[in-house]
Amino acid sequence: MFKFNPYERYMMPVHFGGLHQGENTSGWYRDVTMMVVPFLTDREKLAAYLPSPFEVAEQAIVTVAYAHSKDVDWLAGRGYNLVAVTAAAVFNGENEQLEGQYSLVWWENLADAILSGRELTGIPKIFADITDHSINDGHWQTSVSHFDNPILDMSVKNLRQPSPEELAAAQAAQEGKDHPMAWRYFPGVGGFGATVSEPTTFPSESVFTGAWIGEGSLDWTHLTFEQNPTQFHIVNALADLPVLAYLPAMVTTGSTNLFVPDRMPRVLDKKETLPANQPKETEIQTIEEIDTVCFIGAGTMGCSNALVAAVSGYQVELFDISAETLKQVPKRFKEFATFLVGAVYCSATAVKAAFDRISVGADLAKATANADLVSESAYENLEVKREVHRQLDEVCPEKTILTTNTSGLLVSDIEDVVQRGDRFAALHFYLGSRLVDIVAGPRTAPETIDILSRYAESLSLVPMVLNKEHPGYIMNALLASVLMRACALVVEGIASVEEVDRTYMRRLKSPMGPFGIMDMIGLGLVAGQTKETDRGAELPELQKKIVAYLNSFVERGELGMTSGKGFFSYPAPAYQAAGFLSYEDDDSAIHDALVSPLIRSGVLIAIKDVADPEDIDRTWMVATSQEAGPFGLLLSMGVEKFLEVSRDTQTRFGLLTADQNELIENYVKRL
Repeated sequence: MFKFNPYERYMMPVHFGGLHQGENTSGWYRDVTMMVVPFLTDREKLAAYLPSPFEVAEQAIVTVAYAHSKDVDWLAGRGYNLVAVTAAAVFNGENEQLEGQYSLVWWENLADAILSGRELTGIPKIFADITDHSINDGHWQTSVSHFDNPILDMSVKNLRQPSPEELAAAQAAQEGKDHPMAWRYFPGVGGFGATVSEPTTFPSESVFTGAWIGEGSLDWTHLTFEQNPTQFHIVNALADLPVLAYLPAMVTTGSTNLFVPDRMPRVLDKKETLPANQPKETEIQTIEEIDTVCFIGAGTMGCSNALVAAVSGYQVELFDISAETLKQVPKRFKEFATFLVGAVYCSATAVKAAFDRISVGADLAKATANADLVSESAYENLEVKREVHRQLDEVCPEKTILTTNTSGLLVSDIEDVVQRGDRFAALHFYLGSRLVDIVAGPRTAPETIDILSRYAESLSLVPMVLNKEHPGYIMNALLASVLMRACALVVEGIASVEEVDRTYMRRLKSPMGPFGIMDMIGLGLVAGQTKETDRGAELPELQKKIVAYLNSFVERGELGMTSGKGFFSYPAPAYQAAGFLSYEDDDSAIHDALVSPLIRSGVLIAIKDVADPEDIDRTWMVATSQEAGPFGLLLSMGVEKFLEVSRDTQTRFGLLTADQNELIENYVKRL
């Protein structure tokens, strides 16, 4: 006999058991493209649809938002479309007052999402057919229909990048208003009245990778009962709301997390669900050897690492010699705070507490006076870094551990300028990843490496201690091999950019392919690193072709995501379009050509005893969130198949020396 567990969460039909819970059922919507069209309307007419104690906000604004969601965790990577209509509203309850968006109706084209939203959070979701958005000459469009009858046509045109002032104004306008709200209503069985009738809020956090401002328009269709018997009254009510003026529309790209630890869905105005009555955050755990961390360089990496350390409970000093750079720190902190909370790394409460632990300034002696650990993220130039560490060695207390966050230089190229060689190492962070490289120099003491490893773990990061120095550590070396092979496939006319990225995304379950990744990194940086890196083993002719190919984009100002165009055009790159991954032809040759350099690079790293195969795989998997690393991919491909592919690509590209190929083959044959 089935028995209810009072501590279990069920949805109908309940007798098959509770909802499946696990990492693969998180609230992450990994890839979300939105069109948002707001307009001013008549206050009295809008008020007619808000139940007490909701009231229309200071401005009577209705917002229609379309979202095309892909790679949704709780749907095992599937996705769906929605069109939500919300009203700017104020909730005036007895125990709390909030300002935010009240949900009038949400149309969705997937029953699973409709049922979960209605049952669990009370969002007024109903079904409709919603087309994937189309883009023609910069004109974005989507439509909603039901029973083959049109409901809404929605469009945005004349998109442009918002100015810093516009972004600041938009953020200021939303300050304190991040409260999506609805009314959860379940009618009584067999009669009138409600079994459940209560106001709810269902917070989420979003991370935006792109935002563009444009002009929006909405075209509603009035319907009859015969055309849409279950929804005609809803559609007609919305169609009758006058558009007094359209406000700036937006198109955004990014990701969204529905489960924010300190802001879970709850019933409004209920004392036991008020934020003040929620459980407190767990106590943070720092390591005893480190209390104060000083970060040298207040750029992207310095600010990101400083905020992570402060969130984790450390006192932080952030130093930079540039007054202009220091002015940008608050903006960078705000951006990274949004990312950390959206990535479920920490709560918004933890971020606010972290800001009290951070000091920012241009006085090096003051910044380092109490430092137990220094993390340097100065300009990536050998002489600059050597001079910085020479100064740090002079001003820092004797106890201080000095580390460099260099991505391309070796510890041994820097460490001879300091006296404290036993307390000098590389501590290399990756933006947006939990991976941390730790590399000892010629004189680094084992105790120093142990402290740095435990420090990384206290940040909830994954330390990767390399056995020895290696250019690009492990991850950058692996990724570089894939990116260069992708370019080689294109410049040699073997595959197109779209074919390469489609294959990589489909086969490795990645949100973007090598060319999308290069667009994200920035083609100027990629071209510069490709030109400056001494690849030695690669044929100079092929390297020159690749550099020339990359430079052709740079010379046209097509630098990737930041410029709006690179290998793809943004904000709507082809790899995010519906149907991009649909492919009937055999892509195994492209897949093998992309995977083989990753495997070969991993094998060479293992042969050099930089790390063992398990750690090499773990590095790739942590950094990319993919299911397998080089050696896992080798196991899937099989040794004989790999050797066949490897020999073929060596013949085509000649990327490695004969000695390197022999080493790889001998190593692989022993596995």
